[in-house]
Amino acid sequence: MSAELWDQIATERRSFVAMLEQLDETQWAAASLCSEWTVREVAAHVAMHRRAMTIPAVIRGLWHTRGLWETGGWLAQEFAKRPIPAILEELRGSISTREHPLVAHPANIRTDLVVHGQDIAVPLGIDRPVPAAIGIAAFHHLWGMKVPWVTSRRFAGVRLVATDADLVVGDGPEVSGRLGDLLLAITGRPAGAERLTGPVPSLT
Repeated sequence: MSAELWDQIATERRSFVAMLEQLDETQWAAASLCSEWTVREVAAHVAMHRRAMTIPAVIRGLWHTRGLWETGGWLAQEFAKRPIPAILEELRGSISTREHPLVAHPANIRTDLVVHGQDIAVPLGIDRPVPAAIGIAAFHHLWGMKVPWVTSRRFAGVRLVATDADLVVGDGPEVSGRLGDLLLAITGRPAGAERLTGPVPSLT
């Protein structure tokens, strides 16, 4: 894996931890933009990348759920039962590591950090600009994904333009907004789509 990718992951991990360190217990318990997940559960999902996604843990999760996607959610909720300081300590310990589970490509880890950072920041009213290079790389990674959604098909017929980064994708009427909001929209978050201007396609 490229050194640049891991440098970007470390940068986002450091920023993610710094944001969480400023939150009080009420904010940790608040709803995130992830369906049915609190801020604490989103933070746990990010924290567990390094060591919790072991093969035995995944097998245990599959026993309690109906598929790999649901397993990830179940494991995050289990990890979130740890004390907040323990979740933060796990995140701090992961900043510079290149360890990752077999089921998570480093590019997915970068994308998770960027999008989940917005999942926490937006509902809490925190201004969290996405670094251009990191956000553009995450956007293109998502744009080419086929599972669990086909992003490019959902936004066919419009031209997506970032107002705070050099990103223009697609053809048609212009839909514009900040890079963070574009990332939220293309991953199906209505809160991101609502902050864009132009003929935003329906996310339903």
